Amino acid sequence: MKLPEILKRGYVQTIIMIVVVILVVLLFWYGLRFAFRTEYPILAVASGSMEPVLYAGDLIVVEGIENVSDVYVAPKDAEKPGDIVVYQGATELIVHRAI
Repeated sequence: MKLPEILKRGYVQTIIMIVVVILVVLLFWYGLRFAFRTEYPILAVASGSMEPVLYAGDLIVVEGIENVSDVYVAPKDAEKPGDIVVYQGATELIVHRAI
């Protein structure tokens, strides 16, 4: 059989499509990791501790920083609140506001 005949078969086209989809998803994920300089560029909020700003189940985009001093910290009742940060807790990633 010649290559054009093989490529016309349905199962071959399905396999090619599956491989292409997997490659696109991997490129997207690793591209996000590179662009945002973080291991976890997209996270789901696990608890309601940040309500009414973030609700449990919300998806957030996380951007890595070079220097911790770049984080804006403000008192709890400040007019401009502090940055929202993600950090590694004892067993999971934690999302909170910098106070």
